[in-house]
Amino acid sequence: MLTVEELKNDINLGPYWNTPTEVLSYIFKHASSHSSYCTWLQIIGGEIYMRTWAFQCKKTDNYTTKYTEVERYCPLSDYAIRRNMRYTMYGYFPVYEKETKKASTTWYGYSYNSFYEEDFDKWFTEKPMGIYSPIINLQKLFECEKYKYCGYNPKDSFTKYIREYNKDPMVEYFGKMGLRVSSMLVKKCRKDRQFMRFLRDRVSETNTWGPAAAIEAYKSHMSIREAAEFNQFKNKALRWTRGFPNINLLNASERIKIYRWAHDSFNYVNNYLYLDYWRAIVGLGLDLHDTKNTMPHDFQRMHDLRVNQWDSERSRRNRKKDAAFKKEFALKAKEWKPYEMQGDTYAVVVPERVDDLVREGELLHHCVGKMGYDKRMAKGQSLIVFIRKVEDIETPYVTVEYLPETKKIAQVYGEHDSKPDDDVRAFVNEWAKKLTKDLKKKEREHELQEAVNG
Repeated sequence: MLTVEELKNDINLGPYWNTPTEVLSYIFKHASSHSSYCTWLQIIGGEIYMRTWAFQCKKTDNYTTKYTEVERYCPLSDYAIRRNMRYTMYGYFPVYEKETKKASTTWYGYSYNSFYEEDFDKWFTEKPMGIYSPIINLQKLFECEKYKYCGYNPKDSFTKYIREYNKDPMVEYFGKMGLRVSSMLVKKCRKDRQFMRFLRDRVSETNTWGPAAAIEAYKSHMSIREAAEFNQFKNKALRWTRGFPNINLLNASERIKIYRWAHDSFNYVNNYLYLDYWRAIVGLGLDLHDTKNTMPHDFQRMHDLRVNQWDSERSRRNRKKDAAFKKEFALKAKEWKPYEMQGDTYAVVVPERVDDLVREGELLHHCVGKMGYDKRMAKGQSLIVFIRKVEDIETPYVTVEYLPETKKIAQVYGEHDSKPDDDVRAFVNEWAKKLTKDLKKKEREHELQEAVNG
């Protein structure tokens, strides 16, 4: 491989030290008012080298075609020599500055720079810029003994392909299949030959959606397109379905479909509602792989139906335990009774019996009387209270779920899971603030008492 100084010396380029005839023909045929580039391959010492020309033909220059060689480098080297390149906003590369007559340490972009004074027209050394330009004598690559059977595909990046081919000759198969080279894919193929067969049947999809999607598809047994979609929404989907019972029975593709369906603008489904629905279909033993169960067309109707079915089934299974449970619920409700509150317009009522929750859910058409809210309240994990109008204290209006552990409001819903008015929310927030303050005070007193006893 030539050193920097040898690369700068035109004599080392052999008979093609000047601009080759083929390059001139290409330049005069394709020159236009904007900067263009073309690359010429040359074999020197058994290695392939790339020489890039920039050219343009401007009206302001009386349509005179100007051209100059702007870059020389070997694809395997970590350096290139460059000249007449000026910074723009299109990239980030150091350039030779005319004022200081040396390579700048500031990172700028690049573009072709028209002819300037001679002091600017000199080579300087930098990392290869990777200018995109057509290679006009690609057949020269296969004349080089080293790359005679490399199988390069013109649709792939030339420099990247040559570098990867020198690391692993297996890259030859990628070129012959028409697959864009990727170090990720090469490593995977080296470890798993079945993966190579997988890629061979999916070349177009892999080029379209990328290597990460291909590896995910092979691992998860789905199409590459589905894998690309999964990778896009994976973290959100996993976070959204976290805590769903038996969710691991579904593969990645099914989970991402449920997430995207639930967040579709036409049928947006609240996470709490869908979790209730999911618990119901799991409890009923329905097929979780059937989209009619997991993504129903009329979600609200099916939600109410499945929740009611599961409630009936659960009641049948637990009928013997109901009496003891109702007593436990009543005792816990009695502890929360002091936290009832009445304002000028609204009042907070603590349910005394399980049947109160059932009645609230039936009249407001939501699931507070089902799906285990009564059990969570009996265990102290949740506090359910009713918001009633003072003038009609017996009629259900809004239902609130408060979490004693986090001391935060979890849900506030009216009829058919509707959001209440701002004045109702303000009243609920005021009640929750007082309750939180009192709970924290009791916790401090309890800790102080334990410290004294200890």
